[in-house]
Amino acid sequence: MKYSVEQYDLFEKIAKKNNLYFLPLVDPSFNFEDLFSLKIKSIKPSESFQLDSIELFYRDATVHYPTTFIYLNGHIVNKTLVGAYSEKVLQKEILWAKKQ
Repeated sequence: MKYSVEQYDLFEKIAKKNNLYFLPLVDPSFNFEDLFSLKIKSIKPSESFQLDSIELFYRDATVHYPTTFIYLNGHIVNKTLVGAYSEKVLQKEILWAKKQ
């Protein structure tokens, strides 16, 4: 979980850079209240939700954290991105998704 939280700022930055809404979802087995005790300034309780999507479960969203999906025009347009990625790789995936 620690690594996932450390990547939070990078994922949020890249989403904003690409005019995408950033929606962080928390591992449903993680104590949700503990997330905010980590004192990471950028994590906002009002903008973080526990993962409870059947579609995301079927897309292996709970296999490892962080897991990233790019959602455009009403559907997920990329493969499941499991693990932490560099800004360059995430940017490449977003550009690919926008061309679909």
